[in-house]
Amino acid sequence: MISREDFIAKLKTTTLYSYKPQHLSFAQWRKNVTVAYVGMCADLIHVGHLNILRIAKLNAQIVVAGVLKDEAISSYKRKSTIIPYEHRVEMVESIRYVDLVIEQNSLDYVPNLEIVQPNYLVHGSDWKEGVQQKTRQDAIAALAKFSGELIEPEYFKGVSTTDIIRKIKAL
Repeated sequence: MISREDFIAKLKTTTLYSYKPQHLSFAQWRKNVTVAYVGMCADLIHVGHLNILRIAKLNAQIVVAGVLKDEAISSYKRKSTIIPYEHRVEMVESIRYVDLVIEQNSLDYVPNLEIVQPNYLVHGSDWKEGVQQKTRQDAIAALAKFSGELIEPEYFKGVSTTDIIRKIKAL
């Protein structure tokens, strides 16, 4: 997992930081910059993923994507990923709405939220019920510690990695 110090070092590599007024310290700059966090598997990127990232970018100047490690995905979705973690990171890094990519080691968002301390966590509304319901509750509690907010766009119905896999298998 990335440390808070390493995350700050990554933030300082962003284009937005490179244009900050020289007299501002990092802490002063960070107070004036909005950050959104999006956790994602990104095993098969589809329009639902792009929608979430687009909404994150509309609400924040910097979007940090936490790409779930293979073990995190296998803990709740399926036995293995289709695309290796390193390739998924490369794909997410290439999406124009994303400024930084960090690893997310488990389904639990709290460790990364504590490191990133985003103004916003953006996640589809699909986690209000089911296996991710507790994850959502824990994330909301973590956000409250630094006045972060949860943005939950309506789930992009009919488009999911699971649906895509099902369609491919049916061919």
